[in-house]
Amino acid sequence: MSRIRKKPALKNAVKTIRVTSKLNTIDDEEIYEELDVEDFVVDPAFVRASAGVTKSLKQYESLRVDVSVTLPCYKEDILRAHGVAADMVSTLLDEELSRYLNEDL
Repeated sequence: MSRIRKKPALKNAVKTIRVTSKLNTIDDEEIYEELDVEDFVVDPAFVRASAGVTKSLKQYESLRVDVSVTLPCYKEDILRAHGVAADMVSTLLDEELSRYLNEDL
């Protein structure tokens, strides 16, 4: 009788490191943010989620907003990572659409 041996879980396979990222420059002052990012032990897989919407505005005018998110992940974690990316896309699309529709176009 052969046994199927499960691969060991990738616990502690992701190392978190702190990096400083430049966000913006306002009035010649650079604004930075410190982020905790994951450093993968092996080459990651990538998942991508995208969505868009077209809204009618005035006569013969419309607005198209598209959002896409690509996330690195381990191949064993693709389904969960895709769910995270899809949730991010949904939230960002709503925010972008609201921002454009609340501005005078």
